[in-house]
Amino acid sequence: MLDNKQWYQQFWPWFLISIPLSSIIVCAIIISVAMQHQDDLVTEDYYKKGRAIHLERQKLNRAHELQLIFSLSMDQHQMQLSQTHGQPHHGMLMIHFYHATMAAKDMSFQLTPDANSTYRFELPSLISGQWTIEIQNHDHSWRIRRKVRLDQARITLEA
Repeated sequence: MLDNKQWYQQFWPWFLISIPLSSIIVCAIIISVAMQHQDDLVTEDYYKKGRAIHLERQKLNRAHELQLIFSLSMDQHQMQLSQTHGQPHHGMLMIHFYHATMAAKDMSFQLTPDANSTYRFELPSLISGQWTIEIQNHDHSWRIRRKVRLDQARITLEA
């Protein structure tokens, strides 16, 4: 039996057209999402970043020479940082928390010690997972940097 309908009135031409048309629509959606949410992990000026890493090694080596070890303990939102080894440091410290994939979650704190040379601070929200913690003194002469999982109650940070 022959069907005398026009081509646009039949099912199969529309079915065959819908396959590439749906892939074009999905591709357009993926491209628009990718353009709106750019990747935080990609840096544009990788050469300057590489040179800065070389200069940063000097600060990491200085912390190693001083044999600095800090202990970070946490209880809900309350964090406590204390020095456990090395040349005593009683001045102001900077501590930075860098999230592994989302730069919007990065945090920095300027800490001053109490009478027992313990640094206390509160986090704005409960954090867990993979983070890079960086501690440095106020004159930026040394730096300690470690990748840690913040699922533990106590973390040791050493040069």
